[in-house]
Amino acid sequence: MGTLVLAGATSGSTTLTPVDAVTTVLTLPSATATLATLGANTFTGNQSITGTLSATGVTRASGGLNTGPTDYAPFVAGDVMISSTHAYRISYSGFGYNVLSISGGIVTVDAGGLGATFGGTLGVTGAFTPGQTTGIVGTTTNNNAQAGSVGEYVESVVANVSFTTSGGPGNNITSISLTAGDWDVSLTCIIENNGATITTSQITTSKYSGADNTDRVYGSNWIYTYLTGSIGGTISPYRVSVSSSQTVYAKWAGSYSAGTPYMNCRLSARRVR
Repeated sequence: MGTLVLAGATSGSTTLTPVDAVTTVLTLPSATATLATLGANTFTGNQSITGTLSATGVTRASGGLNTGPTDYAPFVAGDVMISSTHAYRISYSGFGYNVLSISGGIVTVDAGGLGATFGGTLGVTGAFTPGQTTGIVGTTTNNNAQAGSVGEYVESVVANVSFTTSGGPGNNITSISLTAGDWDVSLTCIIENNGATITTSQITTSKYSGADNTDRVYGSNWIYTYLTGSIGGTISPYRVSVSSSQTVYAKWAGSYSAGTPYMNCRLSARRVR
């Protein structure tokens, strides 16, 4: 049997240093022979592995490599743990170990029961299922949902808007602009006769301006009354689903004489999805 010669080492040396390299082919004495088990080794630099890594009980310095168990206590912040099916990135919050697991394109976060925080946009293509009793936590102060988010609110509040037409086309009282999405729209108003004699009143919310009543539905977004004098009316929230930006109008139509009635109202919408 020949002698294994290492570059940078004395022939026959039994100690490997960080600069040692095998300069010749290493041949085992028989087909069934194996290399002796190495003792404890410390890697002080970066290691590159091009083949399959199979290891158990590998220890690490901070930010090193682990193939260990699912008990995260031996790890420190910055560790990477590799198992046969997952890659894990370990961090520590001071309250517990936070584990980001990636397997088959699926990212799972185990934050030691404390939850997880995502600083950017979180995209979920499957069903998002919160706890049945915890649900999705709402805001804890008097702020507003950003444009495009569920809960976005839009309103227009106007006072003393005079009617310009009697007995004919609808009067546009106010309007709001909705971006693409699913909205609940509602209207609350008070009609003041202002010395006029009102004989009929129709209150409508609509995607169409003026006399165009294409989308009005009696009892839904359209109220009709023969009450005279000053009256109030409310259109409860109803669905407006649009694929692009859309103006929604609050309108009044009716008949009056001997004066100019006016309306005070709030037209509002809440994005539900």
